[in-house]
Amino acid sequence: MESAQDLAIALDSLSNSLTTSNAMLVVGPRALTVSLDVDGAGQRELPFYRLVAERLLERFDLPVDILDSAACSWDLHRACAQAMSAKGVSAKRLKPTVANLIRELSAQVQPAGALAGLARLNCFDLIVCFTPDDLVARAIAAAQPSLSLEVASYSPTAPSNQSVDIRAARPDVLRVFHPFGSLAAGGDFAIHEEDTLEYLHRLYDQGERRLKTLLTELRSKDRIFLGASLPDWLGRGLMRFVNDQRLATEERTMEFVTACDGDDPALTDFIARFSSNSIVLPWTPDSFVEQIAGLTAQLPPRVTPSTRATVAQGLGPSAFVSYASEDAEQARRIADALLELGFGDIWFDRKKLKTGDTWSASIDEAIAACDYFVPILSARADGRVEGVFWDEWSQALERSRRVKRAFILPIGIDDEPASPRLYPRIFSGDTRAFNEKHLLHAPAGVLGGEAREQLINRADEHAGGRRG
Repeated sequence: MESAQDLAIALDSLSNSLTTSNAMLVVGPRALTVSLDVDGAGQRELPFYRLVAERLLERFDLPVDILDSAACSWDLHRACAQAMSAKGVSAKRLKPTVANLIRELSAQVQPAGALAGLARLNCFDLIVCFTPDDLVARAIAAAQPSLSLEVASYSPTAPSNQSVDIRAARPDVLRVFHPFGSLAAGGDFAIHEEDTLEYLHRLYDQGERRLKTLLTELRSKDRIFLGASLPDWLGRGLMRFVNDQRLATEERTMEFVTACDGDDPALTDFIARFSSNSIVLPWTPDSFVEQIAGLTAQLPPRVTPSTRATVAQGLGPSAFVSYASEDAEQARRIADALLELGFGDIWFDRKKLKTGDTWSASIDEAIAACDYFVPILSARADGRVEGVFWDEWSQALERSRRVKRAFILPIGIDDEPASPRLYPRIFSGDTRAFNEKHLLHAPAGVLGGEAREQLINRADEHAGGRRG
């Protein structure tokens, strides 16, 4: 920024973006500030990937001071390149070593500085992380335990039938996405500059087909880069990729970057010359987080605990009732009973029984948005080798692995309580997980006293903002 007036104008733009909930956060390696206990020397505070890079170089008996030289590249990228060139180690052999170091060190550190500060922010519903670790998700989960987190990552080698996209925004979920891979997704992640370039190329090539939701949000929201330390070659390509119009056009979304995000002089000059909607702010990642916290202090949270937005409207939790067509009558009784017991929106037979928050007409989106999923188990359903409900159940089970509370509430409707003997097909394959849930019993769709009490408790927990 050239003057105090320029900075004030930039702050107005940033404040407006945050106020209108039109911003997403992009987190780079320089923002992952951590503290580490050092034997005999107290606490050491530094960027996490400086620590990883140091340990990697030490592992190969290479000098650590190469990281102190001025260079427009990420610490991990520099350390990997040095190990590959000086020791002749291949990227394939190097990656497991890097993965092990990240795992070992992430278990030893605590969030500090910018990382600790961003973990307390609640003004975004999507955070994009350039690194493969889980530090951001862990820090947010510790600082805001009431939030539901949904973590996803991209892999260019993922099978074509495997989803690599994020899910649509929901009012109760904070999404964290890793575009350059993740350790949690099997260890496929970028460790050096050519790796990162390949990921970016594949993202561009596959984006319209496999990452439609992500691209839509990247291109429709203003982007706040925090500690990204973008080198010129990556910064130009990335900024163009996340915009659906050329950078010189003023009728597009904006980028806000800290000084270190654009610390490559060539990139900074390029932004100043050609991208008027990209603003370089004179702050470190720590001070940028403080500025964001100050600007959003009086705003309502962008992401709320999963129950509060609905309760504020006087509604109970939403539920998706899924069943085989042969069990429609019994499922209808259960759906009606849920309304009586304090539930709000009920998705039943591709429509709602009660109007509250607007639900999409898409079954996929409804399963992704509901508070509870209620599969209706029966011998008739078990006898079906094909049916839409099987797909619905699989989708719900996939989501349940990301929801850290009770989400699936199976209800058996036969005279005999649900068991593997009664439902051999349901309690095998991916849906065998239903047998690990607390199974409710409603013969002919009529909920008994114990089942009704448990469902009332679920509705009450929702109303109290507690997690089941």
